[in-house]
Amino acid sequence: MPYTAYIRRRIFGVLAATIVVMTVIENASTMMTTRATMTTLPPVLYSDNGTDIDLREIFIGRCADFKAGRVNPTVDLNELRMKNCTHLWNLFHSTFKYREACNVTRPMYKEFVAEATITIPSNKSAFWDGWTIYDTVHSYAKEGRRSWSLEYTLMGYLINNLKFCGQEAEPGLRYDSCPGPDECGFAKGCADAFWAEASINFAKQAKGQVRVFFDSNREGGAFHNNNSYFAQYELINMDPDAVENVNIYLVTELETKSGDNCTSPSIQELIGILKEKNIRYTCYEQPRDVLHLLCIDGNESDECILQKDALVSPTDVALPLTTSSSSRTRNAISISFQVLIVIFVGFTHRVLHNT
Repeated sequence: MPYTAYIRRRIFGVLAATIVVMTVIENASTMMTTRATMTTLPPVLYSDNGTDIDLREIFIGRCADFKAGRVNPTVDLNELRMKNCTHLWNLFHSTFKYREACNVTRPMYKEFVAEATITIPSNKSAFWDGWTIYDTVHSYAKEGRRSWSLEYTLMGYLINNLKFCGQEAEPGLRYDSCPGPDECGFAKGCADAFWAEASINFAKQAKGQVRVFFDSNREGGAFHNNNSYFAQYELINMDPDAVENVNIYLVTELETKSGDNCTSPSIQELIGILKEKNIRYTCYEQPRDVLHLLCIDGNESDECILQKDALVSPTDVALPLTTSSSSRTRNAISISFQVLIVIFVGFTHRVLHNT
């Protein structure tokens, strides 16, 4: 009997140990499965498109075009000859490659921005605030011939409208999605951090007469002091000793009721900041030169009809000049012929009189 009890105890002990071991194995297996599942889960998708497939080729190609003067014909070609496109590419993409898309900050682009800096002529700098005025500013700039917005500098042109972001895993660039504007927070992330650093550089170079464009009907007021690249990176970095005057352009789209004017609270806030910086200013509501530009595409609007005497197409310019030139030539010939007749008559009369 004692022996039987002993055997039973041994059997129960073995069974209990077996159950414990199996439980441990099962738990370990569950943990491993969970970890494997976690590592194979796809990353969270961002709202914008992923990195451009041919990012490097686009960058290098743009750099070559800009250096040749094909983008902004008013650049200093001698200065651009010193720029190495491959070196600029290496500085640029190494800033965000193998970094998570939102783990990129403005100071990381300092070296690239410094290397890509070119001289901006006096009286050429044009700033803008708010996406609704973007197209108007670029039309006005006329590829740098009339003014330079940031997008017509070397660094701005290289990056404008590109999609790019990184990731820690191979291949270091993320192609499925990238953060959209402000998705990582204001001025943070691969793209937004670059534009913040570029804006600071652009503002520090402004000199002479400066233009700032606003949409008078922008939601929340024409000028925004918060979450604004112009207010937080450009305006505060303008040099009062270099900037003679800031020309505030309040633009209203055709066939649209005017919104903010020069006495509106948002513009008065801007004027207050300019005064604190000891920078002179002039405010224009629907400036004439911008209105003429808008009327090129909308010349049937009432505003354009009222300004029609000042608006001519390239064809209209050529024809009157040609006609006027011909007319002036004919008039000159006619006058010369009349003078000759008078001289001839006078000479004949004198000869006959002497005879």
